[in-house]
Amino acid sequence: MFSVARRKMRGPRCSEAFRWSGSIQLPPTACRLSVLDETRRHLLWKSRTREWMEMNYLLGGFVERHLPSLSMQELQQLDRLLLRKEEPVVMLGGCVHCQLQDYEIFPWLSGRAPVPSDLPEKEVMILLLRYINSDHPSLKALHPSVE
Repeated sequence: MFSVARRKMRGPRCSEAFRWSGSIQLPPTACRLSVLDETRRHLLWKSRTREWMEMNYLLGGFVERHLPSLSMQELQQLDRLLLRKEEPVVMLGGCVHCQLQDYEIFPWLSGRAPVPSDLPEKEVMILLLRYINSDHPSLKALHPSVE
C-alpha cells in the first residue's frame, strides 16, 4: 500500500488521468453503448482511444455522429481505417503492431498532405473529411463529383 505522499509523487491514478480532458471538451455521447452491437462498440472505443487528444476529438466525434447510420460495408471500411493491416511490425514481447498511426492520419485530415487516391477506405474517408471541413482540399481528388 502506498502512502498519499508517495502517490502524489507518482502522479494521478489511472481513473483520475482519464477524467482530465484538458481544454478540449468531447461532445456528450449521442449513441449509448447499451444499444450498439459489438462491432459498433469496438469502433467507438478505437476512435476514442487514440494516442493524440486531437485524434480522439476528431475521430471520436465523427464516429459518434455517424455510427448509427453507417452500413456494414462502411463499418468494415472504418475498422480497416482505424486498424489498417498492411505491414505488421513485431514489437518487443511478440506484440504485433498494425495500427495506422495518428501522425500518419493527421496530415491527411488537416490538409497538410493529400489523402492517397488508392486508399481502399475511400467512402468512409470522404465522410470523415466532410465532417472535418466541407471544403477540404482532398475531397476533389478522392471524389471528382464533389463541388
